[in-house]
Amino acid sequence: MARIGLLKPRIAKYAESSGTVTYSNGQIMAKAIEHELTLENSDPVILYADDGAAESVGGFSSGTLTITIDELPIETAGLILGMTVTTIESPAGASVSFDDDMNPPYLGYGVIVPKIRNNARTWMAVLLTKVKFSIPGDTYNTKGETVEFGTPELTATVMRDDTTKHAWRKWAEFGTETAADTWLNTQLGIS
Repeated sequence: MARIGLLKPRIAKYAESSGTVTYSNGQIMAKAIEHELTLENSDPVILYADDGAAESVGGFSSGTLTITIDELPIETAGLILGMTVTTIESPAGASVSFDDDMNPPYLGYGVIVPKIRNNARTWMAVLLTKVKFSIPGDTYNTKGETVEFGTPELTATVMRDDTTKHAWRKWAEFGTETAADTWLNTQLGIS
């Protein structure tokens, strides 16, 4: 199936107790532009027997998620970077402070990927069970004769979760976007 889009990146706070993972404070981050997952796999360890390879063990070690979104709302920045969002009364607004109190939490992260095969559409929900975002850099440009869009790029480390099977990614495919949305929201505890 060809992947033909990217929709609705969302996050939720990760928590673990006795091998059970739960999520809270889930929300849509922004509108998706790009999602790239680069994986680090452990080198296979090979057991040789009878003059040949008999067994091989290797697999997922960690990963790096790079996402580009249309905007980084202040509430989302507060959640992914572990900052307190402060309401400003006059003039009305909100603020966060990049300081020693920042403590980026572990999060669950998900997106929906529309797909098409033989002219039939499906929607794949992708869940990364445990990620931790890095503090993003900024690029701002002055407006010249034409407008140049500037969009934030965020990077997160992808890890195994704390369940007994140590999941790190889940895929689910559905016949409608609504079904994919519902599954992903259920996984991340978003109501």
